[in-house]
Amino acid sequence: MLAIAPWAVLAAYNAPIQAVAIQQIIGSTQRPGDFDRNFAPLKRTDKKRWQQLAVALQLGEELAPVKLIKYGAVYYVQDGHLRISVARASGYDYVDTIVHEVKVAEQDSAYQANCGPEYVCPQCSA
Repeated sequence: MLAIAPWAVLAAYNAPIQAVAIQQIIGSTQRPGDFDRNFAPLKRTDKKRWQQLAVALQLGEELAPVKLIKYGAVYYVQDGHLRISVARASGYDYVDTIVHEVKVAEQDSAYQANCGPEYVCPQCSA
């Protein structure tokens, strides 16, 4: 899973609750080692909470919006990893979100193709 380096952020702007396509959510700001690229939990400690959320969703309960960081055209999870995981596994294409759009230093704004599998490193060479 990809992560965004918090030191790259210069400013953040809040937006109202909005639906975001799950396929545009590509990584995490805090837990890149806890989920795979499809947001399946990698740690057994999350299993019980994941099951509780899945039951709630099946019963038609509305889940709280997830918090995302928008970086260019893609999103990184700040809070709500399990809600995204459950929604994706349940066949949902969109989740309700609160998005913080970040502005990064100009030299850091482009995605670098040579970044490692665990993070987006704006300082690596293209």
